[in-house]
Amino acid sequence: MKKHFIKWLVVISVIWQLTACSKEGVEEFSLIIASEKGMCYGFSPEKQPCYIVKYNNESQWQFFTDIAGFEYAPGYEYTVVVKSQAIDNPPMDGSGIVYTLKEIVSKEKKQSEGIPEEMLH
Repeated sequence: MKKHFIKWLVVISVIWQLTACSKEGVEEFSLIIASEKGMCYGFSPEKQPCYIVKYNNESQWQFFTDIAGFEYAPGYEYTVVVKSQAIDNPPMDGSGIVYTLKEIVSKEKKQSEGIPEEMLH
């Protein structure tokens, strides 16, 4: 009985450690950033400019927050690689995740297609 208890304790401990590591780890993903910004609600009750993005070549556009190290120029559609990392003690009125530019894969002068009109205003 005692051996089974110790085995389960070890298994639970390993699972807990793996879960904790994945939350604190850095994740990377690709985004397509549209050639114009939209207006969205963030942590403020008023609309503010936001990036319009597609995750990993998905078909639907969605809003996205700031990306540290990224300098946006209207009229260009970007493909970028972004790192996300959880931050310790995030502000109460902000995100618990920071997004940082890792790489600009492409920057193409073009008008992004298929953006819903309601995302732009």
